[in-house]
Amino acid sequence: MKDTVISDTTLEPFDRQGNNAVLFEQIALLYRQTWSMLIVNLVVASALTYAMIPHAPAATVWGWFGYLVFVFLIRIAIYYFYLKYINESQLRWFARLFLVGCFLSASAWGAASIVFFQSDNLQTQALLFFIIAGMGAGSVTSMYSYQPAFLVYFVTSSLPISIRLLIEQDRTATILGALFIFFIVALSFFAARINKTFIEALRTRFLNTELVDKLRFQKEEAERANQSKSKFLAAASHDLRQPLHALTLYASVLSDNLKAKENKKLISQICSSIEALQTLFNALLDISRLEAGTLIPDVKSFYLHPMLQRIVADYQGDAVSKGISLSLVGQDVVCKTDPTLLEQVIRNYLSNAMRYTKAGEIRIQVVTTAESIEITVADTGIGIPQDQLESIFAEFYQLKNPERDRSKGLGLGLAIVKRISSLLDMPILVQSELNKGSSFSVSVPVGDDIEHMEPVNQLSNWSLPDHASRPNIVIIDDDLDVRNSTEAVFSSWGCRVFSGSTPQETIEQLKKAGELPSAIVADYRLRNGRTGIGAIDLIKAQFDSDLPALIMTGDTSPDHLRLIQNSGIPIANKPVAPSKLRAFLLNVQKQKAAY
Repeated sequence: MKDTVISDTTLEPFDRQGNNAVLFEQIALLYRQTWSMLIVNLVVASALTYAMIPHAPAATVWGWFGYLVFVFLIRIAIYYFYLKYINESQLRWFARLFLVGCFLSASAWGAASIVFFQSDNLQTQALLFFIIAGMGAGSVTSMYSYQPAFLVYFVTSSLPISIRLLIEQDRTATILGALFIFFIVALSFFAARINKTFIEALRTRFLNTELVDKLRFQKEEAERANQSKSKFLAAASHDLRQPLHALTLYASVLSDNLKAKENKKLISQICSSIEALQTLFNALLDISRLEAGTLIPDVKSFYLHPMLQRIVADYQGDAVSKGISLSLVGQDVVCKTDPTLLEQVIRNYLSNAMRYTKAGEIRIQVVTTAESIEITVADTGIGIPQDQLESIFAEFYQLKNPERDRSKGLGLGLAIVKRISSLLDMPILVQSELNKGSSFSVSVPVGDDIEHMEPVNQLSNWSLPDHASRPNIVIIDDDLDVRNSTEAVFSSWGCRVFSGSTPQETIEQLKKAGELPSAIVADYRLRNGRTGIGAIDLIKAQFDSDLPALIMTGDTSPDHLRLIQNSGIPIANKPVAPSKLRAFLLNVQKQKAAY
């Protein structure tokens, strides 16, 4: 079998810094074997001493044994010295100390093969031969990690008996001496192979460790880069949302006040462009909120058909203009989930179906089982290749839109669907056949007793009833354009507005006018590190009243969104549609009427 060899190129990153680590492991393994080696030496030496007492002078036998015990004590002292003082800078010094210990032990065994050798006694020759060969073979397993230690011990202990046998004037002894020389060479070769394999394994281990460390570092770098990207996007999003929010509110005021047909057409075009920007920002914000975990579902039981009928009505005009049949099939049922998030899923499904269907039909079908309700949006559109069915749920992934044409969508709808389905534990399914159409499904739980949902007021020209008392709305925003546009909207609805860049400014205005605030609308991010949460709390404390409040923000930072969520103050994400401000004002009026 061909040996597996690690190339120098593979080891190059490791060799620059890792040689000490390999040597450390080699020396550490040697010293870990110290006690077992010394115990074996002592036991075998005791047996040899006992065997040699009848055949050799007592002084020679006990002198040899005393020398071996002396070496034993020296090596124990070296071992404890190693445990106490070992460090990387002294590795080679401790390696040399171990070699000295090996040489002293080996010299004792080499001397034994001379002083105890008896030409006329085959039994003692066989015993010496067996012991020296066995000790040499055993040294392979105890010293394979460091080749110099093995060679010093094995050659020093084995070569004397080989020479002693060769110089004997006996054919058998000569053959044994030659065989022992061959044994020394062969065992040294195999020990070298084992040592090489061990070192390659060590180098591979440390190389892998180094690669893992590099991978971990690169992962941490990528995470830091991702955090930097998120911070940048959050900051950029906030700064871009501010003028867009102001533009949205100004357009609303213009739409309410300019009645000429040509003006209405121009404003409609402006609003269309603003709506496209709002779609992008809101989609990005939905992704951010879902990832941040700040979107808390409002699960309830409700009739499904009114929602689906409203969605169909919204898309019916587009379907008619494209010559597509849009229908709703299935009986009305009560389901239980977050109606707003479910509606977003269905709208995203239907929006995709409208975009990729040129002719034929789109059908929304409701099928009920004992435990769930399956809502399917099926179309006769272009279909999706089978190898792209998973990819379509990734952010910004779009079929047949390499030029990023905004009229073809943003590629975020299905990514949001996937996150919503995970959040609400609503399984989703997609089936498609190229050039024949697709069907997208979502399963929702069957609902309990009915909880009615109030329809949303969609009137564009709106103001407070004449008999309603004018509420005092406090607006806190450090962006002048946003503050002025928000003031213009509330003023057009008949409210008194007290606005400023700090809560202190609005408090002074209220005191000067002798008025009490009815509600507070504040931006989240204010100057000097202050927040809208703190501004609202300050005004509430100043007037000792739990006033209705709303935080408007263009911030998409998950941490900031969590802080707002935890404050319990309602949040409106910029650009805020006038209808949301109108809903807030209606709520203020309801609370005021209740007192």
